[in-house]
Amino acid sequence: MIRKHKEHVWNTALSSHTALFIDPLLEKTKIRKPLTPVPVNVISIHVNKPKLKMKIGQAESITFSIIPVNATNKKVHWVVSNPDVVHLEIENGKAAVKGKRAGRTIIVVTTEDGKYRDLCEITVHNFLNGR
Repeated sequence: MIRKHKEHVWNTALSSHTALFIDPLLEKTKIRKPLTPVPVNVISIHVNKPKLKMKIGQAESITFSIIPVNATNKKVHWVVSNPDVVHLEIENGKAAVKGKRAGRTIIVVTTEDGKYRDLCEITVHNFLNGR
């Protein structure tokens, strides 16, 4: 496709990444590449459940939100401080936790670059009363 604009001719048929620029005034032909997109950095991460009480055998899911939502790298790492208390399984960005024995643990979710993290404090009981 060739377009003419203000005495400049752009031929965009080369590829989606380059454009042929023909300047009739200077009688020069240049191939110009577009600018590289700037990465959008993460500025915050939040888990949906900062505190969680559960009983042995109970399963819960924990999700996270990254701000801004259009961040370039949304990869995270999950770590459980005491794996004897809960079983942690990650699937599609969600953490599935299941109480294994009574106790306390912390699950930390950290952005891949390591700059931001949030946590979920989990208490597992033998049974849960109405309080």
